[in-house]
This record gives sequence, structure tokens and C-alpha cells, in this order.
Amino acid sequence: MIKDLHVKVVALLLTLSAGGLMYIKVTQLGLPLEPQKTRQAWTIDAEISFTAKGRSAKLAFYIPRQPPGFELLDENFVSSNYGLALDDDGLNRKANWAVRRVKGQQSLYYRMELTPSKDFQYTRTAPPIRYPDIPDYDLMLKPAIMAVLEHARQSSADTFTFTRALLRHLNHQSDDANVALLKKQASTPVEWTRLLQNILAGARIPTRILYVLPLVDGSRHATLQPRLEVFNGNEWQAFNPSSDQPGLEANVLLWRTGDDPLVIVEGGSPAEVSFSMVKQSK
Repeated sequence: MIKDLHVKVVALLLTLSAGGLMYIKVTQLGLPLEPQKTRQAWTIDAEISFTAKGRSAKLAFYIPRQPPGFELLDENFVSSNYGLALDDDGLNRKANWAVRRVKGQQSLYYRMELTPSKDFQYTRTAPPIRYPDIPDYDLMLKPAIMAVLEHARQSSADTFTFTRALLRHLNHQSDDANVALLKKQASTPVEWTRLLQNILAGARIPTRILYVLPLVDGSRHATLQPRLEVFNGNEWQAFNPSSDQPGLEANVLLWRTGDDPLVIVEGGSPAEVSFSMVKQSK
């Protein structure tokens, strides 16, 4: 009788464990309950290539950390004879490869598999290290910067509406001489985002750059794109620097936060990074 009771208790515990695991898979990962239903999953590959100089080599590469809107299902690191260590500073993750001696063309790979999460949430509250000082603007640019800041101030009520008003004015008022002058100062999306940071510093608004990977099925040789993130004293809000739209789009993957190099190589030539991706139904 005691043996039968023991078997029943073990069976009950296994049933509860299986039920709990199924609940997590359905509610958190969005896995289907019925066999005929499928879910979407993205497989993303990053290839890092460089030429080694015949001595020890080290490579540090930023990888996503809990990207909002997605659940990480699996990730793999592929290299030949390299040691691997992962760092996580609470904001970013970094893969660190190292080898004692290597020469010639090198290719290392990072692969991740993700599925869209049911709840697209994006809230970050950690304050900036410090609030920016007002820059010492170029005398030719200062009047234009002060004018667009004043325009945004009169058209807003708080930090986020101020940022949105500024972006709307800078991206859509092509007949404004001040806007035209400022736009000439940037020729790439990254330069434009950095210029926006410099302009917003004139209102002492903390900002930082995010880099996102646009998700396009079958894309090869994709590149990271910048986004602007603004702090209002309580939380951070992302903005598309080429429009006035707040938030991260559902079809982009947050890769990293910050504007330092994506990859750093010691003992070799500067690295090139290529992204490719494919969407699958499972």
C-alpha cells in the first residue's frame, strides 16, 4: 500500500511538472497546443571575418541581450580552436573569442534562433551616468540649433513630446533654412543620429544610440541600423531618427546599446561583420 502511494505521488509530481512546462511554452514562447498549428521563428547568422597576423588573437563581439518582442530559443558559437567567454553588464552582452596563435583569413560565426513573444514590451529605467552638458556649438550652427530647439519647446509638454516635435520638424520641414543647414551636417543614418544627440544635448536631454537589425526573410549581407533613445528622468524611449515615430518597430531586433565598435580585434586586421536571416514556420 505504501508502495502504491509512493507511485501515485511521483506520478502526480511528474504531471504537475509537465503541466507547468507546457504552460510556460504556450504562454511565454507561444508554442502551439495543436499539432496542425505552427509558429514563426527567425534564424539569424552573423559571420565575423578578419585576417590574423600569426600571433595570439582576441575578438570581442556584441550579441543581443533579452531583445524586446522576442524569445531566444537557442544560440550557437562556431569557431576553430578558439576559446569563448561571455560577458553581460546588464545592458549588453559580448562574446569574447581568444586563440594562442593563428594566421591568415579567419571566420567566426554566431547563430541565434528566436520567436516573436506574445507581449511586445520595451521598458528600460536605469538612469544615465550623467546628464549632458550643453555643447559649445559651432558659431555657424548655433543659431539654427537654438531655433529648432525653441520650436520643439513651444510645441511640447515633456521630454518625449519635445523629442518627437524636434524629429518631426527636422525630418519634414524641408523648406526651413535652419533645418536645411543642419541636414547638410550628416550624410549617413549614423551621422544623423549622432547629430540629433548633439542637438538634444542643447536641452540637456540624455540620449544614447541603439543598433537594431531589420528582419527581412532571406536577407543576406544585412547591416545594423541606428535608433535614438531618450531618457525623461524615469525611463528610456526609443525613436526612429528618420521619422517622429516612438518605440521599436515589431520587425526589428535590438542588437546592442551604445556607439562603441560592434567588434574589436586584437592581433588581426579590422573585422567585417555580415548578417543573414531566414524565417521559418515550425
